[in-house]
Amino acid sequence: MGPRFFIWAGLEPTYSHSAYMYSQACKLLEIKQTPQIIFDVFDAYRAENCAVSVKKFKVLLHFCREAEDANLGLLVLRKMEFNCRPDTLSHNVVICLFCEKGEVDEAIELMGEMGLIDLYPDMIAYVRLIKRLSDVGRMEEACRLVKVMKCSCVFGGS
Repeated sequence: MGPRFFIWAGLEPTYSHSAYMYSQACKLLEIKQTPQIIFDVFDAYRAENCAVSVKKFKVLLHFCREAEDANLGLLVLRKMEFNCRPDTLSHNVVICLFCEKGEVDEAIELMGEMGLIDLYPDMIAYVRLIKRLSDVGRMEEACRLVKVMKCSCVFGGS
């Protein structure tokens, strides 16, 4: 019930959860210790025939970000693909999570998947991945990604 209330509150038009609120809710709900709670929310919505919107998924993705769990974020993103079309922000959250964990190949793969559905990462996702590639000595790939980023900015991406 806790995550569902948090989602409901986060969807109110005059309210927005702060990073501090996500942090506290993540601790209270013990999402790091019991990530299954995220999928229990989906199961409850499905059992009750509730509509699941991109905004609801984004609240859950922010939980994944707070829990620092890139794989959980990817699972939420995959679940999202079956219910509604993930947007740029949804992908960017997961890309940045992979970058923070040092899993650059996964982040690159997800960026490639975005291109297949005509979405493009934002500047923050590009910069984080370029920085991480540079940190691990993959300079040629980082330079190539800079060129891709410049093109996507010129032609209407991020």
